[in-house]
Amino acid sequence: MTNRVDHIRSSINEMEGTIKSLQEDCEHEFSITEPHGDLEESKVQDVYLGLVSGFNRPGKNFYITCTKCSIKRRHTYTHTCPRCFEQLVQDKTMSLRDRYWKDFNSYYSSRVYRCPNMDFAVVNDEWDQ
Repeated sequence: MTNRVDHIRSSINEMEGTIKSLQEDCEHEFSITEPHGDLEESKVQDVYLGLVSGFNRPGKNFYITCTKCSIKRRHTYTHTCPRCFEQLVQDKTMSLRDRYWKDFNSYYSSRVYRCPNMDFAVVNDEWDQ
């Protein structure tokens, strides 16, 4: 019985190694497989709300899966474009929080992060003291 279990365990380890190798060599083509919630638009059109006072708001994560090798990755709308999966680029300057948010908080300012490829932007609170 032990030999059979050892053989099965060895086969599983070998298959996991093969899958890992295939995933490392894959030329990934990702698609969103698990979107989580709708993004709330800020007071500025086409800019979405992201981090609030340094905390990630619920529902701001999404998962992408490679259509070729099935590797799965978790991303956040606050750092990654959900349209092309590129990293968002931060604006050089910060703005007053009340330009984007409904409530005022004097300890935080807002910084917009934009996708370099697509028309997508998200605004995050950032400590400004």
